[in-house]
Amino acid sequence: MKKIALLLTLSAALYLCAGESYSFHLISDLHLGPADTYHPTRFKGNRQRADLSTPALKNMLSRICKNTPDTKFVIQLGDLIEGNTKGTAEHRKQIRSALDLLKESCPCPVYHTMGNHEPFGLGAAEALKAELLPEIAKTINKKQINFVNYSFFHGDDLFIFSDYRRPAKGSQFITDTLKALKKKPRYVFIACHIPVTFLTRTELADTLAQYNAVVMSGHIHWNTLLHYTKNGKTMTQITVTTQLPAKNPAKQRIRISTTEKKVFRDFIEKQAKKHKKKNYMEYYTKEWEPYITSFTTYRGSGVTTVHVSDNGIILERNGSDPAGKPIVITILKK
Repeated sequence: MKKIALLLTLSAALYLCAGESYSFHLISDLHLGPADTYHPTRFKGNRQRADLSTPALKNMLSRICKNTPDTKFVIQLGDLIEGNTKGTAEHRKQIRSALDLLKESCPCPVYHTMGNHEPFGLGAAEALKAELLPEIAKTINKKQINFVNYSFFHGDDLFIFSDYRRPAKGSQFITDTLKALKKKPRYVFIACHIPVTFLTRTELADTLAQYNAVVMSGHIHWNTLLHYTKNGKTMTQITVTTQLPAKNPAKQRIRISTTEKKVFRDFIEKQAKKHKKKNYMEYYTKEWEPYITSFTTYRGSGVTTVHVSDNGIILERNGSDPAGKPIVITILKK
């Protein structure tokens, strides 16, 4: 009888010590915006694509949330709207219509990061203060926010969000939050619109590697998976694009494209030229390249589901086509 009681006590203790198993979804670069909100003389952007793909987007988000019973929340990684607006009223309309779409599609909280398109357009600052920032503040139980730098624990897992508009302050916020920790998280997740490896210094990557952090980003309109390893510690970087094409938006499948690191080097080189960073490739070759241990790209756009448990973290890449089988990969093992 004593042995049975002891076994029951040990079982209960193990149960209490076990971390929560749950899932969340990543979306990014939706670039939503009704056609009547755009500035008439600026580039057309993605207005046609956003209008035509909206029904497929709603169906995809609803289906994936419904098919994942343990979904706790959705993380929107920036460029929710196209911006490029006529004025404050039109900018507010873009934000409101995008937020309404997410509420209709996702029966759970949606946490937002700030991209480079939300603050772009006439009247953008006023619209952000009136629509997006109050929505974010409400979700994170704050009365008011001016910048989208915030963090929270979900169970034993730490989530840190960084604002695009002031990248240096965003990076500092990440570092300060990690330094102030009073307990070691099970996992550390970083949500920021622009990837850590995108024309930036390695200091932040080195810090994040110490925590085996998982960075979740958008901006480059690629689905990718990258590992940066230094001193036996690894930063995992995920990039996501959810923007569906105007042509056959309901038939978007996710496929593995390549696993060559050279593809990442070519991409970095193009971006360096585009942004006129003359000495960046020399810096990249010396500081970044030796520590990038793997790089994989995925064709197509859609939703990335992250499954979290004591055993590790698993990614599931899904497109809008329900017939397309998701790509599943374990990115971190405990």
